Formats: sequence, C-alpha cells, structure tokens
Amino acid sequence: LGGYISAERQASAANGVHDTCYARALVLADGETRVAIVSADLCFIPGGFKDMVASKLGVAQVGPDRLFLAATHTHTGLDPLMLVPQNTPQTGSLPAYHPDVAEWMATRIAEAVIAASARLKPARVQTGQMSGLGLNRNRRGGTVTDDEMTLARIELLDGALCAQIVVYAAHPTYYSSDMLQVSGDWCGAAARQLEAEEPGSVALILNGAEGDASPNGADEGQPAEKIQTYSAKYTAKVRAMRLLLGPPEAAGLKAWKHLVDLGEPKPHPLFPLGAGLFKATPEQAKQLVARVMPKNAPVSFVALGRLLLIGMPGEPTSAVGLDAKRMAREVGVEAPAVVALTNAWLGYLVTREQFRAGKYEATMSFYGDEIAEKILGGVRKGLAAR
Repeated sequence: LGGYISAERQASAANGVHDTCYARALVLADGETRVAIVSADLCFIPGGFKDMVASKLGVAQVGPDRLFLAATHTHTGLDPLMLVPQNTPQTGSLPAYHPDVAEWMATRIAEAVIAASARLKPARVQTGQMSGLGLNRNRRGGTVTDDEMTLARIELLDGALCAQIVVYAAHPTYYSSDMLQVSGDWCGAAARQLEAEEPGSVALILNGAEGDASPNGADEGQPAEKIQTYSAKYTAKVRAMRLLLGPPEAAGLKAWKHLVDLGEPKPHPLFPLGAGLFKATPEQAKQLVARVMPKNAPVSFVALGRLLLIGMPGEPTSAVGLDAKRMAREVGVEAPAVVALTNAWLGYLVTREQFRAGKYEATMSFYGDEIAEKILGGVRKGLAAR
C-alpha cells in the first residue's frame, strides 16, 4: 500500500480489501473533441504510467493530450511506485517497478474510459461553486486553505443524472499507516454515497490543493466512523449546492496542456537525510529522485462551459492553488478548479517560503524553491492559450 513510509507498511503487504478502489471515468465529446476525465483511487499518478494508459485508448478515440487522469490521493491503495518504469532497481524497502501490476492497472483504467466512451449520449451541464464549507483545515497550523467546493452535474436530455464532478481539497488520511487493507478512504465513501443517491450515475471525486489541507469536521471515533461522518457532511454540501445551480445548458468543450520545463531535480536537503526510514542510504535516495523525477511535466486543462479544471502534476499547497484560481479569474474564467495529482507526479508543489521552512511538505518537494513559480508560470501560459 502506498502513502506512508512506516514500519507497519514495510513489514506487511495489504492483507485484505476493506472497500474496493476504483477508476471512475467520464468521457465528454463536442464535435471532434473527445476528453476523458478519470478519478482513480491511487495516491498519485506517475507520468510514465499516464502514458501507458493513454496508449490503450485507441478504441475510445481519446488522444493522449485529452486524458485528464487524477488521483484521489488515498493512502490505502496500491503503491504507485510499482507503476513507475524508471523505479528500478529497488531502493531500500520501497517497492520497485512491477511491470505486470502496471500493465494490469493501466488496462483496467483504460477499460473504464473505453466503456464510458461507448455510452455517449446528448447531455447538458450545470456548474456551481460554494465557499466557506469548513470541511478542511491547514494541517501546519496556518489559517489558509482553499475552502471552495466546485460541482459540475452532467445530465442527459431526459433529466437523468449521468455524472457529477466534485472538487474539494482535503487529504484522504483518516486511515493511518497501521491500516493494512485496501480502501478509498473518505473519497471512496463519498463517491459511493453520491452514486447510491442517484443510481446509474458516476461520481468523480477530484482532490484540490490538498498539499497542506486535512479533512475537518470528523474527529470522534475510529477511522471508519470518522470516514462515515465526514463523507456524510461532504455529500450534504453537494446536495446543498444542487439547489443553487442554474438550469442545465449546452456547454463548449476544450482540453489542452502546457508542458513545464523543470530542469534537473533538486530535492530538499532533508530528503536524503530521511533515507533511513526506508532502509536506504542518502546516496541511494538521491539516485532514486534522479531516476523517477521527470525533466518536464504538464499542467493540464479541461474547459467545460463555465468550468475550467486546472490539473497540476503534484500536490499544490493551499497558497499555490489559490494563486492559480486567482490568475484564472483575472482572465475571465468564471469557475476555475485546481485538481491535484493530475497526469504526473512531482511531489509537493510548495512556495519558496514553504520550501525554505523545511517542514514535511518541503522534504517531499523535489525541484528546489522555484517549483511553485514554475508550475504557476505554466498555469499562466496555459490560460493564455485557452
């Protein structure tokens, strides 16, 4: 299982399935444009693995630049390090690339997209945003989070709900490192609840700028009880937002990306010093970063009517996500939503000040103190191309 480096995880593989992890796919088409949005119950999406999925989508007629593949960030799903082709040889106790597992996972995700593509029907969309939900908190004691939920409902022309896209920022970490069963954490629970309320629909839970955001509002009981409480509050906010949406309307569709030149990886100095946690030397930790971290990565965009999804290749902190949304609104985007962990993984996307402060997020940030500026520069250039 991925998401934690701990004695429990290093000593044991998963020993069961608490609740099934899924890839949930929505395919949208408008004339010659066809886009796939996927919410996968994984901790992150390696860039090379995204390409593997894209290579299997010929039947779906979804091009590689029109696959928006995002991880929910559950810490109790398959360890994505097993999906990184460059992750060989094994480093300490961390799992290495497993080609059979990667092939199996890529095929399953591609099958979800192909199945969705085969079910295209005329549809309309409603989009809305609501702030001040109080469902997240800054886990570093700060006062800043992106406390705005974005909802898009895609309805068929007969009024039946086809899909919901919900974007909100909060770590799915109610289960700690001693949880050794597979689970989608609160994201999986919320998706199941939304789908049960409107049978036949699919609920895509996309995580926002969750780099320093923890879930808030469910602090009593065992982890499973907290998840039940939190997902109930989350879905209640989704239901409340439905009442504020305007009438469904036909919507234009566009997808594109901007490739950001990252240069050579420059991990935080504290990362190699923590290599002992996964039974490696500092030099082995540096070599791992050099192998698995790419020289470039995309900022991905999907525009659906008023909605603009801005997919970032890592975990943006609240400050980074809010800056991206501000930039989008300044150029006339009505409903921008930042989606973390989309189409590649660069670790945490932190501000220069956060990198220099050296807290946990900085130690898992691999491109020096300029990473936020580089990614936000990609957002700015991508917005100019919309």
